[in-house]
Parts: sequence; C-alpha cells; structure tokens
Amino acid sequence: MKKMDEKIIGIVGGMGPYTGLDLAAKVLDQTNARGAAEQPSLVVMACPSWINDRTDYLVHRQGENPAVGILDVIERLYGAGARVIGIPCNTAHAEEILAPVADGCAKRFANMTLVDMLQETGAFMKEFHPDISSAGLLCTLGSYKTNAYGAVLQDFGITVINPEGMQQQEVHQLIYDPGFGIKANPNRLVHITRTRIERVAIELKNAGAQSIILGCTEIPLVIKEHYLAGLPVIDPTLSLARGLLRKAAPGKLRPFPHESVETSI
Repeated sequence: MKKMDEKIIGIVGGMGPYTGLDLAAKVLDQTNARGAAEQPSLVVMACPSWINDRTDYLVHRQGENPAVGILDVIERLYGAGARVIGIPCNTAHAEEILAPVADGCAKRFANMTLVDMLQETGAFMKEFHPDISSAGLLCTLGSYKTNAYGAVLQDFGITVINPEGMQQQEVHQLIYDPGFGIKANPNRLVHITRTRIERVAIELKNAGAQSIILGCTEIPLVIKEHYLAGLPVIDPTLSLARGLLRKAAPGKLRPFPHESVETSI
C-alpha cells in the first residue's frame, strides 16, 4: 500500500491515564508491519482537563456534555492530519455523548471517519466468537445506566448481562476509587482489582454469560488474559484498534487470532 493511500489515525486520549496509550499500542500490535517504516501513522492527544467525566454527566448531570471537550480534541487531531478517529472510552459511546460528537464531526470535519468502539466490539464478536449469544459486562455506572452496550449488541444477536446490585457498584468503584481504583493506580494494587473482578466474572458466568466484555478501557490495563472465570475475554480496545486499522490502512491489518491462548485466571 502506498503511503498516500493511508490515512492518519487520531486517538482521543485523556479519559484515563493510560487508555489512549493502550489503544495506540494495540493498533501497533495488530499490524503486519515488518519494520519501523511500515508502521501506521497515528497521533495521540490527551487533554484530560478538557473533557468532563462521562459518568458524572450521565448519572449525576454534573458539568457540560463531554462531547464538547471530545470535539475540541478531535479538532486538533484533524488539524494534525488525522482522518480516522477513535475514542478509547466505552462510556463516551453512550448515545447522549456519542450522537453530538458524530454530528459535530460530520458538520465540521470533511473526509473524516469516526470509528464506533461498541459497533466494532459487536462485529468482532460475531466474526471471531459467532457461537456467543450472551456477554457479561464489566463497566462504569455511566455505561450501565444508559444501557449503551445492550442497545448495540442486541443488533448482533448478543444479550448483555450486567452485575447485580452492589456488584455493579463494586465494579465502578474498582475503576474510580481514588485509593485503589485503576484510574488512580493503573500499575499498583493490581492483585486487589484482579481478585474482585474475577469474583464478579464468576457471578456473571453463573447468571448465564458466555463471555466477559471488559467494558471500561481501564480494565484491560489489569486484565490481560484471554480467559476470565473460564470464559473468553472481549477487549473493546482491541476491537477498536482493529477497526481503526481497517479504515486507515487495511493492508496493514494483521490476521486474527495470531497469539497463543493463555490459561484463565
């Protein structure tokens, strides 16, 4: 593929300390590049103070719609030449946030593609896990309250199973707690987070889940195995990475699967 045929990938970072970097790393991991010069072109911009917290807005109605800040970051990515944009935040894909982002992109930025993380996750599951019809979802309260995944995955024939009651609160706390949460400590206290997440995954399995979706981009920072509680793990960040490559540089998208399967934790 000629360089002129490729598009620059733009990543809206800042909605988690490492989530933009994690998406960038997974984009590179999913290429068939044989050297540095063959790697896809990408730009990561993290401006955390520009984007209001998604759950605060969706659940508590605090502050402005995060779509405003996300569009500001996309504007700068566009100015840097990015034409295929990914937002590594599951909660930001709630209709109330994503719709104005998509509308703003269509009106303000010519020849730009916004890749939908949840749609890519559904397509990934149907392609690589076609027998799965139910998925346990680990997500923030914002995603849970808006049923963002349920609304999308039903079109792929997949039913979403959420944790019950206090377990959903616990998952949210594992992400947000200022002491042991992943946002505050992505590289520390991992054993605490992993143990609690596995306990919730077991309950989701008992409730009928055939897979586990890591529905917050913070969670794949600590859960890296392919199986959790004996169920296949679905990483939306990985799905988004492959979707970005498919739109920007399809000739560089690596076949999947290409890694050895690890044992469950």
